[in-house]
Amino acid sequence: MQPAVGLFHSESVSRTIHSRDTAFGILHTAIRLGWVLWLVIVCHCTLSAAVQSKTIAGREVVSLPDVSSHLGMRMRWVEKGERISISNKWTSIDIRGKERHILINNIKISLGRPVLFYRNQLHIDTLDWHFSLLPILTPQQFKPSKPGPIKTIVIDPGHGGKDPGAVDKRTGLQEKNLTLDVSKRIQQHLTRAGYRVVLTRENDTFIALEDRTIIANRHKADLFLSIHFNSHADGSAQGIETFAFTLINHPSTARSTPVKSDRLHAEANRHDPWNALLGYHLQNRLIRGLSEKDRGLKRARFTVLRDIRCPAALIELGFVSHPETARKLQNANYRGQLAQNVAQGVIDYAGRIHEIR
Repeated sequence: MQPAVGLFHSESVSRTIHSRDTAFGILHTAIRLGWVLWLVIVCHCTLSAAVQSKTIAGREVVSLPDVSSHLGMRMRWVEKGERISISNKWTSIDIRGKERHILINNIKISLGRPVLFYRNQLHIDTLDWHFSLLPILTPQQFKPSKPGPIKTIVIDPGHGGKDPGAVDKRTGLQEKNLTLDVSKRIQQHLTRAGYRVVLTRENDTFIALEDRTIIANRHKADLFLSIHFNSHADGSAQGIETFAFTLINHPSTARSTPVKSDRLHAEANRHDPWNALLGYHLQNRLIRGLSEKDRGLKRARFTVLRDIRCPAALIELGFVSHPETARKLQNANYRGQLAQNVAQGVIDYAGRIHEIR
């Protein structure tokens, strides 16, 4: 029996979910024109007829029993009223009430709004269901809006020139040097894999955030990655996190409620499903390949992502302020491992897109 959910193209054969051509045509038009309200309505009516939205406490949500049924997966309470598991042979989803993230195969996925407990059932926001979970679990449902083949990849080494980024005074590490080194290594891996790879900067120069976007769009990028490293006053902060652009009408992960800018449509929102799928594959490879702390797939309205005309993600590859991480980052072999896992995440994503197409 084929899986109801296929996350990894190397592990399973995804079940193609067929829908009416007219419904998919409407969805494609909605995405292309950026009519977000229409898009949500169409998704509600056509993509998940088995998952009916309802309004609870002013929120449009879907129940997890309906989600489980739609995916053809088994749901069970791990802790009654607190935590459920939805699973099959290939995939496990762990969900806790009141939390603002879930785990998909033990990889943390941030949600726009907390999981809601109502009348003895857990519910998630409809937008989270359509644009954070479905693209990862069954991306074939978004076939009318599927990206083209991945040919050109633009990699953006963060900071540069007068902007050093994060700095660790103990070791002398500067983010701008780390991002350039790792980006060049990623470029080598992906070039060998047959992709055309462009860097937004190839030396220690300053480039404005908006100009990085312009470079990617000028090269007609099929995929964009912005490479960064983190820092925090609390030296114990550690781990790797990947960011996709925030969904419209949802707050970014760092905030609990939306602000005015969250109501605005950006070019990046045209690729919401694919941003999530790309971000998941990157985070999955990095966490499984390096055994680092999983800080999750998150959402943010970063300037460098806002106007990109292709699926995109920003990766924070560790904290230079964390002593053990800083020690590892001084080692070229470890930086090579970071680059190899980022490249493999891209290849995983590209393979998934190829399957869908």
